[in-house]
Amino acid sequence: MSEADISKLRRQAIDLIASTRAVAVRSTLFGFLIKQASKGTAEHTEALANLDNQIISLTRVCEIMKGSDPKKVLPEVLVTWVSDTATAERSTQAAVNQLLNRCCKVRDAAKREESVDRPLEELRKCALGSLFQTISDFCDRLWHTLDETRNQKLVLAEESTTTTLNTLVRMERIGKHMKLVSLNASVEAARLGDEGRGLGVIATEFKTLAEEIQSLSDSARTQISGV
Repeated sequence: MSEADISKLRRQAIDLIASTRAVAVRSTLFGFLIKQASKGTAEHTEALANLDNQIISLTRVCEIMKGSDPKKVLPEVLVTWVSDTATAERSTQAAVNQLLNRCCKVRDAAKREESVDRPLEELRKCALGSLFQTISDFCDRLWHTLDETRNQKLVLAEESTTTTLNTLVRMERIGKHMKLVSLNASVEAARLGDEGRGLGVIATEFKTLAEEIQSLSDSARTQISGV
């Protein structure tokens, strides 16, 4: 999996956690619809089904915070990243678990055809309490960790680039020296005449190598500049 794919999945993981705030609002809304609709009607059945869907979403978030993704979409390294952060800050995990528990109580009461008034009021208080701020703070910590990781990679990339450029400078010096040696060898070969023919061939090879070194260096500098 490429670094771009990992980065995309990290953002998806944070968005999934952040969506808990919307799930809290929707769950409360569907709870009120369950309360208002007559049992056995299409409206009551639909509201109950919608609440079930919110419970499924919350369950997945809770499991990810514990260290596993039921849908197997997020790789283990990202699940561990989220769960480690949640473990360090247990208030977020407790808040999501509480929201899930309240939603389940409303659903279970409705399925037993009991009054949902009390569990719905508990859900409302939970959804409209400190949950929003808790989730927002948790997502901010995840983003902060992501930014720190990105900055660390940038620093390493800069250090690697500096090392590479220093190596290129040394290569260019070697190339210039080889070019000078080839020039001197050519002059000496010309002075010796036929006896210097072999030296002339060597001089030509040195010149070719020097030019190739310069070409490779120029190409590398262009690539580094592009990055």
